[in-house]
Amino acid sequence: MQRRLLFSTLAVAVVAVLLLGLPLAFVLSRLQAGEAGQELRRDATTLATGLQERVNSGLPADATQVARSLPDRYVTISQRGTRPIVFGSKPPPGDTITGRASSRDFAVTVAADDSFVAGRIVGGLVLIGSLSLLAVAAAVVLALFQARRLTRPMLDLARAADLLGSGAARPLGRRYGLPELDRVAEGLDGSAQRIAELLSAERAFAVDASHQLRTPLTALSMRLEEITVTEELDTVKEEAAIALAQVERLTDVVERLLTNSRDPRTGSAVSFDLDEVIKQQIEEWRPAYRSAGRAIINSGKEHLKAVGTPGAVAQVLAAL
Repeated sequence: MQRRLLFSTLAVAVVAVLLLGLPLAFVLSRLQAGEAGQELRRDATTLATGLQERVNSGLPADATQVARSLPDRYVTISQRGTRPIVFGSKPPPGDTITGRASSRDFAVTVAADDSFVAGRIVGGLVLIGSLSLLAVAAAVVLALFQARRLTRPMLDLARAADLLGSGAARPLGRRYGLPELDRVAEGLDGSAQRIAELLSAERAFAVDASHQLRTPLTALSMRLEEITVTEELDTVKEEAAIALAQVERLTDVVERLLTNSRDPRTGSAVSFDLDEVIKQQIEEWRPAYRSAGRAIINSGKEHLKAVGTPGAVAQVLAAL
């Protein structure tokens, strides 16, 4: 991903530099050509004006001497009534830049090879190219910085997602200052929190189920053992009735555990008569005590009301 971001940013920077640099190079070449033409026209105007001033002052025109002031130009001076004076080397046809000017008695043409303009254009293009390379280099540096700034959070989020998938739910607890990535991090943190709560509820359910079911299963096992060793029909019926009561208790415990696991906030507390729960437990455990030569004695206040789960209270009494 980091390489893709780098290449995409670099491509955008190169396209932007080309879209800006090519028109700028074209405009620069046109401007240099225009400035060269203006420069030649200024030279021609200067020559024509200087010659006219000499004539107006009564001095000889001396066009050859004046033309020598521009040794690198091809100068043509035409004076009214005389032959044109030519000074300098004539540039090749097709590669000439010309500037013309005239006064009352003189017409001056200054021509030059366009190679001096090409040198200026090349210098400007070199400057544009240097600035373009500098812009591309700056874009590369910024792309590297931005790619690292974006890929590091993505790697963190990928690791957090892997931890969620492996069951090691732990909130990331980190924000990056980027709204999109922060929303993803918040979603992962919320998922990690919910998964941690679900795992904790599952562990609590397993522990609670193990604890809650152990006593009824033990009592049921005792009832079945009593049935297997006795030969009296009345005792078998009594133990079978007690075993059925234990099965009902197990069913109640399982339903209550499942209800609490689905929604821990769902409470099953009710108001009930404590004497009925105690009586039921005494009747359930009396045969076992009687076979062991022991007795169960109930003492204390009667007709007490309690608020809670009758099954849980019965489990506590059964465990005792």
